[in-house]
Amino acid sequence: MPDQRENFRQIVRELETRLRVLASFGVRMIEQPKLEQEESTVSTTQTLVEKQLRPAGQSDYRFGDGRRAKLEQAARLQVADQQPIPQAADSGIRKQTGFFQTSEPQIETSQTGWQPNPLSPQEAQAKLDNLREEIGDCSRCRLAKQRNKIVFGEGNPVARLVFAGEGPGRDEDRSGRPFVGRAGQLLDRIIAAMGFGREEIYICNVVKCRPPDNRTPQDDEMRTCGLFLTKQLEIMRPQIIVALGATAAKYLIGTDRPMGKLRGHFFEHPSGARIMPTYHPAYLLRNPAAKKLVWDDVQKVMAKLARPVEEV
Repeated sequence: MPDQRENFRQIVRELETRLRVLASFGVRMIEQPKLEQEESTVSTTQTLVEKQLRPAGQSDYRFGDGRRAKLEQAARLQVADQQPIPQAADSGIRKQTGFFQTSEPQIETSQTGWQPNPLSPQEAQAKLDNLREEIGDCSRCRLAKQRNKIVFGEGNPVARLVFAGEGPGRDEDRSGRPFVGRAGQLLDRIIAAMGFGREEIYICNVVKCRPPDNRTPQDDEMRTCGLFLTKQLEIMRPQIIVALGATAAKYLIGTDRPMGKLRGHFFEHPSGARIMPTYHPAYLLRNPAAKKLVWDDVQKVMAKLARPVEEV
């Protein structure tokens, strides 16, 4: 029971952090989905949820941002002694980013959700430029303290294919461009082998500033900076997102599962895009034998892109 309570408190803390971040961007309301509830646990679940949603001294404390859905899910797991209960819908927070998903990642279904971007390249680029201006000389998280340059991303503003990595490295921090070091040179070769030029696709990262000593971005840093990646994807509306490495997959899909269990499968993204997780080029530099696995993954991406839109 202590572990269950700590897990529940951690969920609440994450949600409170999320709300503060969203509030800083002017977000006040996110649609709350309806979830199926089993009759045998409804009353107990509601009691647990209401205790969290109505702190002492507040008689009518309501959230419209998906927090209730998150708490209901956690309460059901607690009532059922941590036995998962199938959900009828994802949390409303997952509509913003998969990083806050607690259920198993969803492999793509036969339903078609992606549609070509209605914006012209000029219109999409203008929106991306406005987003870059919104970021400004960002100091929203601790990564700003040691960075040289913000690495926003570059490429085709209406690209059907987007590569999303973890964060900038030393070379990227100096140049302000994504994937220009040794790992970037390897990524360029992968892109060329797929039959694309760098100008035809889009390359970006979850966080826009280099973490100290190239450490893995921390969760709160990804929550803060990842919102800009979400906005980039909303503008570009790619058909395929290649998540380079476990950190990018964690944010985009919302899972801590190892890459070995994720790669090779397409996953759903709220935008209708398909996400293909694969190994980061930096990992391939250390483990050349994994290049064949990455090539298998990108061949599946190429096959998906080659199909007519109505079949995707």
